[in-house]
Amino acid sequence: TIAFTAKAQDLVPFDSEGKIGFKDTTGKVVIKAYYRYPDSFYDGLLCANMDNKTGYVDITGKIVIPFIYERATPFYKGFAAVQLNNNVSIIDKKGKEVKKLKYNYLGKSKDDFVVVGLDEKYGTIVKSTGKELIPPIYNGMSIFYKNFATVVRLGTKKGIVNKEGELIVPIQYDDISNLSNDYYQVRMGEKYGVINLELKVAPELKYDYISPIYDEEGFFKVKASDKWGFINNSGKELTPLKYDFTRHFTEGYATVLREGRWYFLDNRREEL
Repeated sequence: TIAFTAKAQDLVPFDSEGKIGFKDTTGKVVIKAYYRYPDSFYDGLLCANMDNKTGYVDITGKIVIPFIYERATPFYKGFAAVQLNNNVSIIDKKGKEVKKLKYNYLGKSKDDFVVVGLDEKYGTIVKSTGKELIPPIYNGMSIFYKNFATVVRLGTKKGIVNKEGELIVPIQYDDISNLSNDYYQVRMGEKYGVINLELKVAPELKYDYISPIYDEEGFFKVKASDKWGFINNSGKELTPLKYDFTRHFTEGYATVLREGRWYFLDNRREEL
């Protein structure tokens, strides 16, 4: 599923044989379904892909900047980052190159921040100026998460940096994945824990499994030594790990299996 933001233009996306176009609120086709992997409208332009090349169209469907780029970002404050012939540069809304950069890879972007690469090392820049924020020193970088936190990799170990490039989680974990917002699952060896970036507390690495989603109560399912329980988003255990199986909380209750019998568990963690 592709999510779009075209509210300012009152355009509604539709799919035709795997290609995306846009209709107005009356159902009239405004932009025919030519494009694959289109983004949202930013600064009045849509970054889209056609025939494995990326370019930009306006809200009438007119091609404003030709489909010539290997990679491109949405516009922000009148500027976008593009990759052409393995060279990264900044362009304006007329497609004019305003700044040539040293990088040979263009990655994901969020607002004014872009992941870039140079000879298989990765960092970030400010899209609207081309200014380097994080030098290309990492072997890998994730997409941007809440507050532009980014998972980085040096060799085989991972950590988390903020948008200024400051380490906020040490580069010492075998794996890190975002669970939701400020919450990350970390793994060292075969054991997992949860980090809440707001709390800045070292995780307790004791679980064999942590559910990749948290439920409406903000609890995560965890497993250790074949028993299940729940932790909150700071990693605190809310129940003993004594259940043979658990389901997520829904409308204040979860179903849990213990010693062959099913129970309801309320949000006070009391069995009913």
